[in-house]
Amino acid sequence: MKIINLKYYILIFVVGLMTSCDDNQFLQEINPNEISKANFWKDLSDTGAGLNATYKTLHGHTLLLKNQEILRSDMGYPGYGRPIPQ
Repeated sequence: MKIINLKYYILIFVVGLMTSCDDNQFLQEINPNEISKANFWKDLSDTGAGLNATYKTLHGHTLLLKNQEILRSDMGYPGYGRPIPQ
């Protein structure tokens, strides 16, 4: 009796295993970096808007922190007590 139950359990397990991975949707990923027709620039005004948005982010004073980057180099000194390059 135990052998028959074991065979049924194995059969149910194998059938369940074979039918559980039927759809492979979870294996397919959409690349968010791919340029599709929906988000690609269609004309010159879209291109100009994209370039303006790019350069507007570079215009922010807190984004690049120019003064702090100068002090990180060997040419900048944080105070007036040292020589001229500040």
